[in-house]
Amino acid sequence: MEQVNKRATLIFTAATLVLVGGLVIYAFFIAGSGGVKAQLQEGELHVQAMMCDVTCGLDEIERVELRQDYDLGRRTNGFGNMRMKSGAFKNDELGSYRCATVTSSEWVILVRIRNDQPLVFNQATGEDTQAFYQQLQSALPVA
Repeated sequence: MEQVNKRATLIFTAATLVLVGGLVIYAFFIAGSGGVKAQLQEGELHVQAMMCDVTCGLDEIERVELRQDYDLGRRTNGFGNMRMKSGAFKNDELGSYRCATVTSSEWVILVRIRNDQPLVFNQATGEDTQAFYQQLQSALPVA
């Protein structure tokens, strides 16, 4: 009987290690690999990433800034691995804000939205982020 218990314990331990190993690989390498998807569509800005989904009317945007090497501060709720940081964040400049960034780009777009939390996001590369910033600037209504 003791032999059966040792075998069951060994099988359970091996299964647990495989499961935990798989979850670690998923969290660090696979999750968030979809990156950040940003679109301008029908008068709205749509930004989607794991743990961050923001849509706002272009007429709700008060200001848009392009920043390099932005201090994200700390994540208060959301997702982060070696490739992506997303969710609810907090820093000294903005206080609480929403974030959807990939670590492969040192550039971010900061969007201040009327009556809502700011949004910080980027694209896969610095060039893509700068190009989207230009598109967004061009799409904004003239004040």
